[in-house]
Amino acid sequence: MREKLVTLVVCVIAAVAVALTANVPVAAQRMSRGRLELLREFALDISRVAANEYTKHDDRGLWNGSVPSEILLIVQVTESHGSRIRTRMNWLRRHSCRVLSHPDGDCRKTCEGGNCVWSRNLEWGDDKPEGWPDPYPWRPEPWERTRRLVLAALMGRVTYRPCLGRPMTWGSRRLDYDEAVSRGQIPLSCSTPRDGNVGFTWTLRRGDRPDPNAPLPVELAVPAS
Repeated sequence: MREKLVTLVVCVIAAVAVALTANVPVAAQRMSRGRLELLREFALDISRVAANEYTKHDDRGLWNGSVPSEILLIVQVTESHGSRIRTRMNWLRRHSCRVLSHPDGDCRKTCEGGNCVWSRNLEWGDDKPEGWPDPYPWRPEPWERTRRLVLAALMGRVTYRPCLGRPMTWGSRRLDYDEAVSRGQIPLSCSTPRDGNVGFTWTLRRGDRPDPNAPLPVELAVPAS
């Protein structure tokens, strides 16, 4: 009788544990609170850079023109700069210090106008950032989708990466391509828009093929919150 009672208690505890974790990603269940906070901080950094890169200005006003593959390109580039989250974060903060806080406090790039005026002030919530130009309406939905996608990628829920090979940086096919190639950088085959950004590297691994005419973006589903 006692053994049956113990077995019943164990089953109840197991059932409660399953119920409590049913809606929590497996990766999150295995992470410490400190690591989750670090991933969230890094996701905010990447999302700010993505918003800075892909928010465009035309006759519609300011709008987020990114597709998921372009956001994941930035994620993939950071993965080429170290195996630790903190190392990748410090690289991105040096690379994009107009938008992010330089880890050494030595940013030689100044923000003199453009998207960096407001993108550096984006926070995890949906509030309009300080510096957002008043004539244009603030739409929080694209910012919220960007944050969710980046965090899902960092947590392993989204494994798709747009470039073949190991991109060390990114740049515009239209504006940066010729200069990058002249410096010896090699464009990779990336499933990003033809008029968007592409990944560049300095060496090719066996099997990689540079392709300046990469295909149109693969359709990706933004993960549910």
